[in-house]
Amino acid sequence: MKINDIIQETTSAGAIASVATPLGKVIKRPNPSVYAKKKKVQEGGPEHQYSEELAKYEELLKRHDWTYNYSDDQRAWSKGNKEADEIRRMKRTLSGLGLASVASELYAKYKDN
Repeated sequence: MKINDIIQETTSAGAIASVATPLGKVIKRPNPSVYAKKKKVQEGGPEHQYSEELAKYEELLKRHDWTYNYSDDQRAWSKGNKEADEIRRMKRTLSGLGLASVASELYAKYKDN
């Protein structure tokens, strides 16, 4: 059934046809994948790609005072609490980048010391 037949059939039944008919020949568009931007593949996987973030995270873990929670000094506790917040934030960020297992391993390594 052609579009003109559909228009005639619907209008003869008393309805209003609102079908748009093409006004020319069909324009074929090229395959959109030809124009798609290709992602650059970096060597070494995500660990290599985000090595700076991992180094910063490891440095935070190294210098963190893991016993800050037992301190009687408010300044020492506040400093330790801010560092712990930063460590948690960095761990969430690394997890979002696909490095959750690496971040957890580093955390466990320094937490146990």
